[in-house]
Amino acid sequence: MAEHEGERPVVTVHECYNDGEAEIVIALLRDHGIEGIANSEIPHSVLPVTADGLGKVRVLVDEDVAEKARGIIISSQEN
Repeated sequence: MAEHEGERPVVTVHECYNDGEAEIVIALLRDHGIEGIANSEIPHSVLPVTADGLGKVRVLVDEDVAEKARGIIISSQEN
């Protein structure tokens, strides 16, 4: 899943404060048949903390399943 020519666009469906949280969200989505990836602009080996949004980990999915993915994430947070 990458934004290369000929591939489907991906969008951010959730922002996390660390890699562990992102992996949990990705596993939740995978359980519902949606593949996701984690992406951070700054590697946590360089900046191991989140400060003012720097270091946040974004969970990305294919654009065509983004609304379904957001619904799953919201639903899981309500429980």
